[in-house]
Amino acid sequence: MKTFIQFLLIAEIAAGPVMRQNTQPIQLYSRTGKFLNILESGKVMPKRGRQHMTAIIEPVMVGNNRFKLQGVKTGLYIKISKNNKLRAVPFASDATIFYEEMLQQNNFSAFRLADRPHCRMSVTVKSYRISCSQRISTNKISFLRRPTHVPNSGRFGRFM
Repeated sequence: MKTFIQFLLIAEIAAGPVMRQNTQPIQLYSRTGKFLNILESGKVMPKRGRQHMTAIIEPVMVGNNRFKLQGVKTGLYIKISKNNKLRAVPFASDATIFYEEMLQQNNFSAFRLADRPHCRMSVTVKSYRISCSQRISTNKISFLRRPTHVPNSGRFGRFM
């Protein structure tokens, strides 16, 4: 009879190596001055200010520098809709896989799609889109990973 530890070791070997790099929750800040928020209704919206709990996002690694974006509060993953807008879905199997590309100016980065490398995530006034054009402004595709700002537990109810 195998012990529980032996069972876990066998399961870990069968699953393969686990990617644990950059799995800390982050906030994505765009050059337009807004943070990416995953709302419980399934919308992905830009909002000003980092005080929203829906702005905390966790990259879930699925390969070498490839990841899915998941909202920490809602538990929803980001997916591309038919009209190239970002939406939130509850299942990881439906989520879109991104990879990060560093831009030269100010340590900002762009998020490209893993299956369409010429397309990037961009921000508009009211939503996020996938843009496959080469003529898009650098301000619209530039994002900065910011450490999370979780409010103190005494003031926590005010930020929800």
